[in-house]
This record gives sequence, structure tokens and C-alpha cells, in this order.
Amino acid sequence: MLHCSTNEDQLTTRHMNQTTYILGAGSIGRLWAAYLLQAKQAAACIVRPERLTNNSNVTTLTLSKTQPDGKLVQYTVDLPLFSIDTIDQPIQRLIVTTKAKDALTALEGLRAKLAPNCEILLLQNGMGSQQAVCAAFNGFAIWAGSSTDGAYLADPFEVVHAGKGETVIGQINAINDQVMLLPSFLSASVLGLNVAETKDILDKLWQKLAVNCCINGLTALYDCTNGALIQDEDKRQSLDELIAEVDDILQALGISETSVKECVYHVCRITANSYSSTHQDVKHHRITELAYMNGFLIQQAQQCGLTAPMHRQLMEQLQQRGVLI
Repeated sequence: MLHCSTNEDQLTTRHMNQTTYILGAGSIGRLWAAYLLQAKQAAACIVRPERLTNNSNVTTLTLSKTQPDGKLVQYTVDLPLFSIDTIDQPIQRLIVTTKAKDALTALEGLRAKLAPNCEILLLQNGMGSQQAVCAAFNGFAIWAGSSTDGAYLADPFEVVHAGKGETVIGQINAINDQVMLLPSFLSASVLGLNVAETKDILDKLWQKLAVNCCINGLTALYDCTNGALIQDEDKRQSLDELIAEVDDILQALGISETSVKECVYHVCRITANSYSSTHQDVKHHRITELAYMNGFLIQQAQQCGLTAPMHRQLMEQLQQRGVLI
């Protein structure tokens, strides 16, 4: 049967062949890069100029993951690295995995390299940074993602997929005259990652925020894995107190959430051996994203006349220990 190519077919083929650039070379950025490259898709990480010895570099990246039977397997891929100045083609597809506080500034530095029809996927913890990006880049198709994947860097060249979850993406601005190709690309190419599209991404972002507000800061306070929060009685009590407060805040905001506790406990179970991103930030003496998680939640609570005492106490305890909020 003869197949007649349509404009959308041609667009899709062209989009599939484009390099996916990843802005932010931390654990999540390298996780996505590894899976894309393993799926034979062109992908590259954008790094600071000092990371490059020539105009561009290629480094060997190892992806380690545990199979359902408990067996540890490793794959190696060649990961191209670029600085902003060495990118020599318009960026059609960009995944932003920087910290929430850095997303807007990092994107502003890359603006001149973005193609007019570039699709941008934001993978940040918390809320607030996505809205700031949308306001500054309102001519671009911007997607946001909420992920329950657990990953960490065993060393700068090895990313460990410690907890397999799901990434849900959805468009958060309205571009009516552009063919949206990001979901079809990801579902076709990111083998090994669970990626799904939703029309209600804000609901998913709130759900992820609720989970992060209960888990992340607490794992930093107790210096423990996610799973330890439900395995130890004292830790579980603290966790339940934070969950109850989130329930009250969401109810006051009129946000529908079936069960915060069920979601939080589920994430603790499926990422039991993982350390939260906040725990990793504290361990490496980096500024955390808590201002975009618990801090954002407290601000929203204030608008409803709630004080969120347990979340305030958690933030105060972390600051007293020298954690960079």
C-alpha cells in the first residue's frame, strides 16, 4: 500500500531526528540522557564552559539499574557535552532539569539558541518556577513534568536508577498554531522510562508538591532514605503529621486530592532505597529546593488563613542545622 506523507508526518520525522538537549546535568538530567541515548536517540547535555576541554566533549556515562528479579545491570553510552556557546544548531527540543531556583536564569541564557517552535519540558521539583518560565517565554510551547523516578549519581559518570516510577507531562501554556510533538516523541523513544501525557498537569504538580513537602525535608532532617520514613515508628509519626497538615491546606485551597497519605506512602515504598533530591543537596552542601516546596506550600496556606505549623517547624529545624533553604 502506498503511504502518502503528510506535513505532520514530515514534521514528526524531522522532530524525531533532532537532538534533545538537556539543560542541567544532575542525576535526573543524566538519567534522561542515558535512556534517550540507549534508545538510539540523539541527546546532549548543556554544561558550563569550564567542563569542556575543546569545543565539545563526549564522555562515557554509565546507567545502573536493578531488574525486577533483583539483578543489577549496567549500560554505557557516549554522552555529548556542549556549552551554550558551542551549540551550532537551533534547539527544537529542550528538557530542563536544573534546580527550580535556577530554571528561569538558565533558560534566559539559552534564549538565543532556541528555535521559534522549540518545545520545552520543565522537570523541576516544587511549584512557582514553572509559572515564572511561562511568563518569560510565553511564545514557546512549554510542558511541565511530574516524576516519581528515583535517581542519584554514584559518581559524576554513573547515574543509578534507584526507583522506577512514572513521569507525567502536560502543556502549561496555550500555543494553538503549533503541532505538539513532544509526547509522541517521548512515548516512542524513551524506552525504560514510563512517560504519559495528561491534560491536567497542574493537578499532577500539586500532587507531586504534596509528596515532596512530606518526604524531602524530613529525609534531610533524619539523614535517611525515603523508605526509612515509613519503616521507623518515630519517623513515621513525623511523616503523618506533615501529611495531615498538607491535607488541610489542599482542602482549604479547594484542590482535589484523593489521598495524600496513600501517595506519600506509595512513593516511599517504590523508592525505598533512594535518597531524596533534598537529602542529596544537603549532603553535598548545596542550596535545596525547599523554598519551592514547603516554602511555596506555606505561602499558599497563609492565603487561606492557615499557619502550617509542622511545615514551618521542619523548615526551622533544617535551617538551625545549617541547611541552605
